[in-house]
Amino acid sequence: MNIMEVLKHITAVQLILLSIVINVCLFFLSIGCYLLFSRLSRNEPLQGELQKVTRADIRLSVLVTGCNALVFIVGFSLWQMDILGVSDSTNIFLIAIEVIFLVIAMDFLMYVFHRVAHLPLFYRLFHLRHHQHQSTNALSLFVLHPAEALGFGGLFVLVLFIYPFSYLAISIYLFINLLWGTIGHLDKEILPKRFSVLLQSGFLGTTRFHNDHHKLPHYNYGFYTVLWDRIFGTLFTAGTDEKDR
Repeated sequence: MNIMEVLKHITAVQLILLSIVINVCLFFLSIGCYLLFSRLSRNEPLQGELQKVTRADIRLSVLVTGCNALVFIVGFSLWQMDILGVSDSTNIFLIAIEVIFLVIAMDFLMYVFHRVAHLPLFYRLFHLRHHQHQSTNALSLFVLHPAEALGFGGLFVLVLFIYPFSYLAISIYLFINLLWGTIGHLDKEILPKRFSVLLQSGFLGTTRFHNDHHKLPHYNYGFYTVLWDRIFGTLFTAGTDEKDR
């Protein structure tokens, strides 16, 4: 019996415990990566004084981790009921294609979701809490309104209805998502400035890219790439004079 068959038949209680363990581990993995990257970086902080960690941030981060666990439980349950398909393919080429598709598809959906979150009504009700972190700290990635966390998770579950992605591709994508979210919310760039600007002006959403979004909320809505910001005219790059836009 392979791992897929074992997981297919776990009980509700086992699923809840599995989800909690996975999401708590991902939470602390993100914090660990943040602290490691910050220590290794020799660059100056991007926004002066580091955002202080407050008790409210800790409580909200725990709640958001719980929301992520709930999304996992819903998606997993849909798979157990054969409503959502997942394959056990180990074909490296196919897995790579699936990961690329997931990254690009989710980047577009999160771009749209993010722009909607910046509409005045939704911004005040939901997204303002995240932007209270004008600088960042190790918890900034998780300082979200619970509705946003559930919304982002719901988008991913919807994408999984498109095609029976392999569990390896899904796992790799989720790791990329966590890593990129952590990198995007670092307080300083881990790459040399010239290299970072080059990557951002080309394709990738870097630490500086998302940091600019926290300073200029009407620009840089993308997550993994700058593709959709470039297409829809919302890209701000370092060295660009905002007044000329």
